[in-house]
Amino acid sequence: MPQAFPNQLITDLEDVLSSPRFATYLRVTGGDRQRAAQLYCWNTEVSAAFYTPLQFAEIGAARNLWACLGDLKRPISFSRFRVDLCDPSIRLFSPLCAL
Repeated sequence: MPQAFPNQLITDLEDVLSSPRFATYLRVTGGDRQRAAQLYCWNTEVSAAFYTPLQFAEIGAARNLWACLGDLKRPISFSRFRVDLCDPSIRLFSPLCAL
């Protein structure tokens, strides 16, 4: 059975989240404040479950991106980023240029 929250705690939660944000959960639960608070906590638990895998994916993607950019033979001008990646003298495969 989901945890029961005291009414004051639900009021405090609504104040911290803001009424419009808490209203989203109230709408889904048909106005049941207790169930809305439980749903918010469940949503937080689901989000927490994805945090570590998403963090690993973000770090892996960033490291691979920088590894690929590190293979370029000259400094990157971010204002000319697209041109740099499509420069045939660099001789790297570029998905952008392959489109």
